[in-house]
Amino acid sequence: MEAAGRAPDHGRLKPWRFIAVDGADRETFANAVAQARRDQIPNFTDEQMELEREKIRRSPSIVVAGCVVRKDIPKVPEIEQVIAVGAAVENLLLARRDLGLSVMWKTGPAAYNAG
Repeated sequence: MEAAGRAPDHGRLKPWRFIAVDGADRETFANAVAQARRDQIPNFTDEQMELEREKIRRSPSIVVAGCVVRKDIPKVPEIEQVIAVGAAVENLLLARRDLGLSVMWKTGPAAYNAG
């Protein structure tokens, strides 16, 4: 996480937010991801819902990255804030890889659900 915090960041806004999903929160997250898919695809079956949950359960570690955009700072456009979050995620992935851990960056349709 320290490596993530050293990402290039115009304006030093640190727009990134990271949440480690552990314990019982993993199942809550799995359910939320599956529900987001069902919201996007109305005829999404219960079997498909369970497959979505299983994708989340397979990962031994989950870190969710988000962006808090500051619109009140005109000299730092929204896109630069979003890109800074991407750089922070990349730093996190590289640092974990350097520690000998496997990493994967996944989004999928649920990542773009407004709910």
